Amino acid sequence: MEQLDLKYYGCEGDPVAMELVDLGIASTRASKIGEAIAEEDRNKLHSAVCHCDIENLDLLIKIRPRLIIQAVGYELSAWGGTNCPLLERLANSKIKFSLEWVREVTKEGA
Repeated sequence: MEQLDLKYYGCEGDPVAMELVDLGIASTRASKIGEAIAEEDRNKLHSAVCHCDIENLDLLIKIRPRLIIQAVGYELSAWGGTNCPLLERLANSKIKFSLEWVREVTKEGA
């Protein structure tokens, strides 16, 4: 009897999502993030990141900070800088996230 590999459940065939799972992100979140990236949909990316629990969010900040930057950028432009749920969640992260941090990360990659 063949055994199922549930590690990639919902991510099969999506290399971005499978890589995120390999790096420790839950497959349910990785599949949604991979889908948003494939569709180049910043709203979907924002939603996928916002639905991460705090452990997945902390891990995502460490392994893929640019995804967080994109989601925050979308949130700031869509909400006009007020009542921003992702920024509020990031305030509870173990990693001290700030807009200055975003500027530094952006400068390093430029």
